[in-house]
Amino acid sequence: MKKKLFDKDTHRPTLDPFKDICVKAGLKVTHQRLQIYDEMIKANDHPTAEALFERLREAMPTLSLDTVYRTLATFEQHNIIKRVKTDRHKTRYEAKMNRHHHFICQKCEAITDFNWSAFDKDKLPGEVRSLGTIIDHSITVSGICRNCTTSQN
Repeated sequence: MKKKLFDKDTHRPTLDPFKDICVKAGLKVTHQRLQIYDEMIKANDHPTAEALFERLREAMPTLSLDTVYRTLATFEQHNIIKRVKTDRHKTRYEAKMNRHHHFICQKCEAITDFNWSAFDKDKLPGEVRSLGTIIDHSITVSGICRNCTTSQN
């Protein structure tokens, strides 16, 4: 039977592929890793390690912030999650691995995913391709989000 990659109702990744990835990478599927990944796939806000720690520590009182940092680094190393590039000092993460782009509010620091199929289908200009091997390309748009703009008025 084929394992579900995404929940049909929430469209979020499921834990089945996570377990398979861990086994293939030689990583133990521990309770802490499962809980951290589960929180990542529920998150819409591209959380920091600190935010994940705060969300999990009541249910997991023995969890340390260091464990969260190390687990996120391990997940990133094995392409289980991605680091979201921001121009702020806080490192943010996401479990959404399909191609998408980000709008980052410069006021409240909210990160919103968006799709841009025309960009995704377009070939990169020759001068960019000539710089080297392109591994990934995405757009990060920064500005002031609708909520912050509305609250300013």
